[in-house]
Amino acid sequence: MKTTEKQLIWRPRLFAVWQIGKETRWLKSMSARGWHLKQIVFLFYQFEKGEPRDYEYAHDFRIESKTDLEDYRALVEDTGWKYIDHASSWQYFRIDATKAKDAPIYSNQESLKGMYKRIFWLLAISGLPIFLFVLNGGLKRPGFINNLVGVMVLLILYSIIRVGLLIRKTR
Repeated sequence: MKTTEKQLIWRPRLFAVWQIGKETRWLKSMSARGWHLKQIVFLFYQFEKGEPRDYEYAHDFRIESKTDLEDYRALVEDTGWKYIDHASSWQYFRIDATKAKDAPIYSNQESLKGMYKRIFWLLAISGLPIFLFVLNGGLKRPGFINNLVGVMVLLILYSIIRVGLLIRKTR
């Protein structure tokens, strides 16, 4: 392989909303081994080989217009964080670990709580059609679709409860 070629690897991972800390610790450990986050596509993370670094990673959940997102990213970058990529409404950033304490993404508990509230309402609104389907007698007929809808209802309810607990915890 030529030295000018970049080494890239893909790693599949699934993290729930309430596992943000677990995800950022995993990204940090990958950078410590010289694999730095480059891109995220659905459940797949792409890493680029480089020198091992002590990076802190953070991400935020934003549902905004393209212009507002660009302004938000610029604001975060002004504090020292580097924008990496986004996965749906999740914005991913990193910073050298020595600078992280002086430039937190969430400057206070209210901003963190705000992120959890945005996620909560997205879950509640996206789950509404499924709940209406169930309330309308959609599960009366047996079959695969009903089992799938039932699992989706349980997952959405569980997620709403978990995120609701995170909102309470950040008081």
